[in-house]
Amino acid sequence: LTTRTMNVNAGHERTSKARIIHQIQLIRGITHY
Repeated sequence: LTTRTMNVNAGHERTSKARIIHQIQLIRGITHY
């Protein structure tokens, strides 16, 4: 159970980081234009 929960948490962290990076890229793109 511990390994499974850790994997789920790692997956959520990956997706959240990807979303944050995507938002930052969108903001940078808007500021460039």
